[in-house]
Amino acid sequence: MGIGAEHYILMAINALCIIAFLLAPRERRRETHIILLFHQFFTWILGIMAVEWGLLAYPVREFPMANHTSFTFEYIAYPVIAVYFNLFYPAGSRASMQTAYYMGSSMAIVLPELWFKYHTQLIVYLHWQWYWTWISVMVTFWITRMFYLWFCRTSVTGKRRIVFKTEESVLRESDK
Repeated sequence: MGIGAEHYILMAINALCIIAFLLAPRERRRETHIILLFHQFFTWILGIMAVEWGLLAYPVREFPMANHTSFTFEYIAYPVIAVYFNLFYPAGSRASMQTAYYMGSSMAIVLPELWFKYHTQLIVYLHWQWYWTWISVMVTFWITRMFYLWFCRTSVTGKRRIVFKTEESVLRESDK
């Protein structure tokens, strides 16, 4: 079995995502890692469920003997996009702008997926529609955003930092 066009697409996506991850702002590296790991955990489980329930199929994938889901999409590309979604979220904007940001970011995932669906063997919709991807991406972005806001609280001085529950009292004393 040779390497087809789909494998080259997967390699290019992996390379672009690794570069994008490495280009994340250095001063926000801890936040980047937390967002990535949480989103990987969350979407990996959901991706496996979608494939096992027969909603989607990935005929061409990286580890065909180990798993039936797409490693590149569920574990690399989608979490890296979630990192940038959270790092550049328009937190101080109006609610309509934030809603548009959710909708636009979700469409930025749906449109390439539709292209892959019609022009490659990377994804096949069995009992799935594009709007389910759009809705599920918005929901997973929201869950990741809520986790991010909870985990990376803002200190009294306004500097964003990672705070663990046991450190809250120490930080309150040091920020005075």
